[in-house]
Amino acid sequence: MLTKLDRSSARCSPIGVVRIQCRYADGNFPYNLPWDTRVRLEELLKVHQHRWDRGADDLGVKVWFWRGMVEGVSCSAAKFLEVGPRLLEALPHIQMVEIYGIQGRGAKLAASRELSAARSLQLKELAGDDGERIIRSPHLTRIEKLWVALPCPTDLAWLLDKPVTRRLRVLDLSGSKLTAEVLGLFGQTDAAAGLETLVLDTTGMDDEMARRLGEVTTFRNLKRLSVAHNRRLGTAGITAILQAEFAPRLEALEFAYDRLDASRIKRLIESIASSTASAQRHAKASET
Repeated sequence: MLTKLDRSSARCSPIGVVRIQCRYADGNFPYNLPWDTRVRLEELLKVHQHRWDRGADDLGVKVWFWRGMVEGVSCSAAKFLEVGPRLLEALPHIQMVEIYGIQGRGAKLAASRELSAARSLQLKELAGDDGERIIRSPHLTRIEKLWVALPCPTDLAWLLDKPVTRRLRVLDLSGSKLTAEVLGLFGQTDAAAGLETLVLDTTGMDDEMARRLGEVTTFRNLKRLSVAHNRRLGTAGITAILQAEFAPRLEALEFAYDRLDASRIKRLIESIASSTASAQRHAKASET
């Protein structure tokens, strides 16, 4: 029935956009959207986005929509600093902010009051201490989701040390330079205890890094983990993650070009546990 209504809406009104997006919970939308629905949504947005953009073209920024309202904006750091006050006046419902081309503008961005609108923040093309300066901003009072590529492995230490990290539900470190040693930092603090989604795509993860991640016991709320696009990650690394204390609570695990849902994760965990128990019994029998 919903599919028929969506198709009908595509022909006569923009309600199809709202209908599709209302099917999915805020945090699950990017993960659960079927391909055909995604294509239909993009077609609807092309036709109807002028109804919601409210002058975004005049500001020189790119926007995206959620349930019929402009909730996201993407622009360079220079543009954000230039049009920030006008941005919130024209688009008062903004909650998702993507800033690229930062490269030395971290201090100025940190002082920008417009960051107070962000619940989701994506930072691109950092230089020097840009990331740390922005994360320390007193205006990041609502942040729940953070996307940032850390240029140095030790940057994870200062990130986990910042109060804002304790409020995060989603942390996407795709493209960050990480090592097995720094991944162990997750287990030395409760800063990431509230995380529901952790994305470690394209981080150079190998089996040893996965093993260290699997040793972390402070992921008490983790539901989704992605370690996709890490070519050095093999079966041993995935197995280490499936043996982790947090694994039974996962609803989705993404790696390489595969995705496991909760039921498949449970079956794999049970299979690994059974194989381990069998190997232990065999070893004891051999000893006697």
